[in-house]
Amino acid sequence: MKLLLRNIFSFLFFKTILLSGFLAYRLRYIQKNNIPLALYFHNPDKELFENVIVWFKKRGFRFLTLSEFLFVVQNNVSTNGAVWISFDDGYEDNISNVLPVLNKYNVPATFFISTKPVEEGFFWWDLARNYSKKCFKNVSHLWKVPNKERVRQISQIKEETKSIPKRSITKEGLIKLSSNPFITIGNHTDDHVICINCRSEELGREIKVCEDKLIDWVGDKYVNVFSYPNGDYDDGVQRIVRDNNMIAAFTNEPKLVTKEDDMYLIPRLGVVDNLSFSENILHAVGIWQPIIRILKKITGKTEE
Repeated sequence: MKLLLRNIFSFLFFKTILLSGFLAYRLRYIQKNNIPLALYFHNPDKELFENVIVWFKKRGFRFLTLSEFLFVVQNNVSTNGAVWISFDDGYEDNISNVLPVLNKYNVPATFFISTKPVEEGFFWWDLARNYSKKCFKNVSHLWKVPNKERVRQISQIKEETKSIPKRSITKEGLIKLSSNPFITIGNHTDDHVICINCRSEELGREIKVCEDKLIDWVGDKYVNVFSYPNGDYDDGVQRIVRDNNMIAAFTNEPKLVTKEDDMYLIPRLGVVDNLSFSENILHAVGIWQPIIRILKKITGKTEE
């Protein structure tokens, strides 16, 4: 019910923004100022993903490869409307829902892959949530505890759980994905660790192990770029990423890219899997987030 009400609100909100002319103004602003949109997805269904691609294509936006996007950001090159697409984590459904759309419209994309789930078939948070439902325990603390403690608890859950949800892309699926000439593969750590919860040597190892596995699996389709898992970073994490020879790193801060951005803190606008197309278009052009922040201040609410 809560999601239904949100989708109704977002549709009406979208229509209001559209009729007011503000959406058209926003698009003109983005194109006039040569702002390349950086969008990221996780596990969208095929209809949502294709609708987003078609919406931008109809409005004259072109889709950039990773190398084109980085060149544009570093050199403030004229784009007149451009989008770079990325995906985090590495879901098996990306093969059936995303790859056909990329192929159909010749859209390049970068996939930031965590490699341990590729080998095991599942993400640690799915395992924890599944266990939580059975045992009535709150596992949200696993996002906050030191990484060593998270690893210990997840190992214990593995031993006690017979049914493990399988959602991660397989090695065969990853190889198929990387066979697309316009797809590049980036680093998302081996075990999708929360970087700020890691000791320096732990995070360095996570990045290096991920890199070694991906090079072994996809060869030169791997590019040494990094996406902060869960969007969490601090100065120490940023330094470790630099020290591990990454040429760029991406956050999930919902802001437009500017020429002043640090190449290790490039923001991306998120398209959310279970939300409506209307709301996600407002996310994708950076309208939704600032307006919702204003509404939250006015109403005193702390949740969207």
